[in-house]
Amino acid sequence: MNKVVMLVLGKRLNRDGSPTEMLMIRMTTAVELYNRLAAEKKDVWVIVSGGQVEKGTGNKNPTEAEVMKKLMTDAGVPAFKIIQEQKSRTTVHNMENSRPLLSRGRYSEVYLLTTDFHLPRSLVVFKNLIPAFASKVTGVSSVSGLDEEKHAAEVAVEVEMLARYKTRFPTWNFDQ
Repeated sequence: MNKVVMLVLGKRLNRDGSPTEMLMIRMTTAVELYNRLAAEKKDVWVIVSGGQVEKGTGNKNPTEAEVMKKLMTDAGVPAFKIIQEQKSRTTVHNMENSRPLLSRGRYSEVYLLTTDFHLPRSLVVFKNLIPAFASKVTGVSSVSGLDEEKHAAEVAVEVEMLARYKTRFPTWNFDQ
């Protein structure tokens, strides 16, 4: 059986620790992908990656990974198939902290799942920080759920972030 992994990136939670609409849409896409891959007789594993971005004294909110795992298990994905990476606060951290989890799994394919406007930057970061899996990764995007104006603003932020990365990480390959 073909062992594959889905790396699902987190999204900042609401202040009360509940998932945003965008994260709910992303997790619906993740469950659909899990079910499709399982139906193809693949041994599917999931890494949910995201820490507690809103840190503060006495913050009892769950991590993004904890919320994502609960959403997936509530939708029928077996809990033992979901690995939580709970330290990340940025896209770069997602990849750095997920790299050892990917390396241990001996996966033949990786499905990197995030929101549509975030996927291009996420793939650049993934391929540069986890080169051993660069040829095995497939990007999968969920819709943002944003109106056209807000979506365009998010795309502009992503373009700006990539421009900053080119300065910050001059040895990275951005032509992928």
